[in-house]
Amino acid sequence: MQGENTGDNSYIVWGLGCRTIAKTLLRNGLRLHSMRSLGQFFRQTDVPTARCILIHPGSLRQPLPSAIRAIRRQWPLVDILVWAPKASAPLVRSAFLAGAKDVILSTNTVRVVERIEEQIESQRFLPRIDEYAEGSSGTTRFDGLVS
Repeated sequence: MQGENTGDNSYIVWGLGCRTIAKTLLRNGLRLHSMRSLGQFFRQTDVPTARCILIHPGSLRQPLPSAIRAIRRQWPLVDILVWAPKASAPLVRSAFLAGAKDVILSTNTVRVVERIEEQIESQRFLPRIDEYAEGSSGTTRFDGLVS
């Protein structure tokens, strides 16, 4: 996966409590900018914009829903993924209600990175316009009319 956010052509993923997947992300063309606290998200100024934010709820000092809402207020267009292996149904529901794009339940770091890649790829509509255009013949007939 190639990106446009950094000089080395990799997409940036901001992470909170997700340092263990940094190498797997890098092997897949993604860079993790790991933060130690939620407050660090709001204080950083020299980091390129993230394509998505990955949060591990065990690293939070506040409830997960309020953390998601705080991030969503600051960056409303950045997708928030929650990595919560074996999470309870109420935690998953509260994450979605607060604005998380997805909750990843897998303990397998490769699967987590695949899900991050899928999410970033789903953000890329413009490169797919040509794919959609190739499928159409260019002209359409309806009741003898050609367009």
